[in-house]
Amino acid sequence: MTASWTETRNCLLESQEAERQRLAQALHDGPLQELHSLDFGLVALARHLGDEAARDQWNAMRATLHAVSRQLRNLCQDLRPPALGPFGLTAVLQSYAENFQRRHPTIQLDLDLAEDGQRLPQPVRLACYRICQQGLRNIAQHATATRVQISLRLDTNEVVLTIEDNGAGFAAPDTWPATWPESTIEWANDGRFGLFECGQRAAAINGQLTVEARPGYGVRLQLTAPIHTA
Repeated sequence: MTASWTETRNCLLESQEAERQRLAQALHDGPLQELHSLDFGLVALARHLGDEAARDQWNAMRATLHAVSRQLRNLCQDLRPPALGPFGLTAVLQSYAENFQRRHPTIQLDLDLAEDGQRLPQPVRLACYRICQQGLRNIAQHATATRVQISLRLDTNEVVLTIEDNGAGFAAPDTWPATWPESTIEWANDGRFGLFECGQRAAAINGQLTVEARPGYGVRLQLTAPIHTA
């Protein structure tokens, strides 16, 4: 991979993160605040409701408003990376997994996360977080899984993040298990753009992303990266 492409890819990833944070801030300061104001207005309106049908309609409207607010808050959390610096990767993955579990109660999450002790540089933390986030998003949208296992391992020189589900899987090409960057064309041609983005993030920290998949046997996604990366 040429230096010019590496620089371009890393600049694109940085721009993407900046845009995500901008969108999260705009959603928080705009629509979410307006929904809060609307909720206050509904509360004030409640005292003027006389018949039971009107109160039922009021309750339904307020329940819908709260549901939309929760969806926007979840979207803001997904767009904006958490405080990886102060809390470390392990704590943030634990928090994200708990939030994911609340959103998807039919999926059991099993976590085996080693304490990182804030040993990881910020780019490595962010790449691990985004890959885990994308992996869980793919599982929720496509896998019909009932169980997901997430593990984080660290040794002196490298970090290994593994996400494995028992979902539907998919028919992978004969050349798989696939790794980034060798499988760039295969992933793009197969329309698996979530994996493509994960692969870019792995490459940006000099890591390797491995994907194993079979129909009916789920998907195994693994990132292996050096702890100290240029």
